[in-house]
Amino acid sequence: MNHHTEQQLKALSNKVKEHRMRMRLLAIAHFKAGKNKASVARTLNVSRRMVNEWVANYLKGGISAFESKKPSGRPSLLSSQQKAELLDYIEKQS
Repeated sequence: MNHHTEQQLKALSNKVKEHRMRMRLLAIAHFKAGKNKASVARTLNVSRRMVNEWVANYLKGGISAFESKKPSGRPSLLSSQQKAELLDYIEKQS
């Protein structure tokens, strides 16, 4: 699960397009290289709290813990039909 080496994590961070994932991978790579969390935070210009969370998440779930999840939120009060009708109304008004 979290058996990646520092070099593997750095190589993966160079391939990843998403900035958030790149930062997390680099944080773990620096941590595995022996840097303490405060030093990693300074190097990446992020808070120590974020580094703590990233390391904890990595230790629990590996790299898959960093994958983006669909944000939760309040469900829509409008049905699909109501949304379509509203969109039609807006398009007619403009």
